[in-house]
Amino acid sequence: MLYISPQSKSLINCKTIKWKKWGIGMNYPLISVIMPVYNVENFVKRAFDSMIHQTYQNIEILVIDDGSIDGTSKICDDYAKKDSRIHIVKQKNAGAAAARNHGMRLAKGEYILFMDSDDTMHPKTIEILYQMVTENKVNLGMVNFLEVEEPYTEWKEIEKNKVNLFSQEKMLDILCSGGENLKLRLLLTVPWCKLYHYRLLEGILYPEGTICEDEFMINDIVKECKKMAYMDISLYGYLVRPGSVMHRNFDRKRLASMKAFEERIQCARDLGFKSCENKMIKIFMKDHIGNYCRAYLEQCEDMEVYRWLKKSFRKNLKKYWKILDSSMKVKSLIFFLSPQCYLWIKKFILHDIYES
Repeated sequence: MLYISPQSKSLINCKTIKWKKWGIGMNYPLISVIMPVYNVENFVKRAFDSMIHQTYQNIEILVIDDGSIDGTSKICDDYAKKDSRIHIVKQKNAGAAAARNHGMRLAKGEYILFMDSDDTMHPKTIEILYQMVTENKVNLGMVNFLEVEEPYTEWKEIEKNKVNLFSQEKMLDILCSGGENLKLRLLLTVPWCKLYHYRLLEGILYPEGTICEDEFMINDIVKECKKMAYMDISLYGYLVRPGSVMHRNFDRKRLASMKAFEERIQCARDLGFKSCENKMIKIFMKDHIGNYCRAYLEQCEDMEVYRWLKKSFRKNLKKYWKILDSSMKVKSLIFFLSPQCYLWIKKFILHDIYES
């Protein structure tokens, strides 16, 4: 096992190799794969296997052990002994955001890819992502994912799809989309399924101590990313686990996603995308009401959640009143005067309390 000290290392000094499998005399840059691990002894072996069998071989695998207390650490150490590209970094438990930040400080690759320790990748994932970003001259590439109930390993031969190029404004538009584009919004928000050029992430860190760190991080990334490449091809197996943080009932931490969305409005304003800004404002105000209803339905007992939602709603209603349409103005006035009255009308008259 190679232990890497927690001191930050420069991202600038990248390694390259001549990889004959890809073409004689062609140089391919080092790609850093960052994988936080915490108590995933039942899943991490498949994650390792999917990384070490990538067709793009010039990678360093930075495994940030976030204080595991099961058999995860031993499994990681065993894999590091077998493959010199694997480096294990151990830290006290601080969460996935802190682990990713640690990995970014240590990464030496020209490109960075994040992976979750209970997920898997198609053997050609990194190869295809690298081709996408280099051929289209962008600093961010993205592919699609599959939702699976157990680690996915039965990858089949694939056919590449066309590459879609998204502008900065298009990315912001996706980040306030719903309906058919909801999965694309999720895909753009999460850290995995992407290949980042290291310069895109310079000076950017995940906020620590919140379950919605991805929502904040993508705001900073979009500010720096002028254009990205996307191929609608599923090359990543995302394991859906009922016990994960994203399946918890509504609590105070969920409010972080709204704070991140408020920052996104400011991002659209700073970049001069007025239509995106107005669209986000309408969604932001609607989410206040929707989240209040959700907290009520899930019997959230944290009164601070209700107080924060009411206070934030009232503060922003005056600020954004002129932008709201007539229907939203009526809903907002009722909710402003009495959230409980609004809930009663939705439940007993309109019978659609699940919609804001």
